[in-house]
Amino acid sequence: MIDKRLIEILNEQCKNELTNSYRYKNFSGIADVMSLTGTCSWFDKQADEEHSHFNRIYKFLTDKNIVPKLQTIEELSNEKLTLLEMFEETVKFEIGTTAALQKIFDLAVMLKDGQVQEMMLFMLREQIEESYTATTIRDRIKIAGTGSGVILIDQELSKRI
Repeated sequence: MIDKRLIEILNEQCKNELTNSYRYKNFSGIADVMSLTGTCSWFDKQADEEHSHFNRIYKFLTDKNIVPKLQTIEELSNEKLTLLEMFEETVKFEIGTTAALQKIFDLAVMLKDGQVQEMMLFMLREQIEESYTATTIRDRIKIAGTGSGVILIDQELSKRI
């Protein structure tokens, strides 16, 4: 039986993952309106990846005979952001996600729940890449500046598989 504190924090992480997916989809729309097709595609893929993280936790809970508690996601602004602003926010999301996953892992260690620990280790390993990638893109945008530099970054982002 999974401890109710872990159920609570896993449900919260489901919300966090869906919120991140929603944020990335929002950024995709902003980029699309700005004709940044590579950026739009990159954020679409990131939204899908965050949704897959949600699905991992959701399935874990249902496999344990627990109905996940889906929580409301806040409405997002549709104001246009610069490419730099979108990636500055992306870095913040990824830092927050890493901290949240670490908190779940720490609780699972305290409660001696090896299955949750294993799932969190897998997700934390993914976070290393996600945080690095977001930070690198943000830093490259800072170097590229505005104008044609944005187009070059956009072209680079279109190469994401």
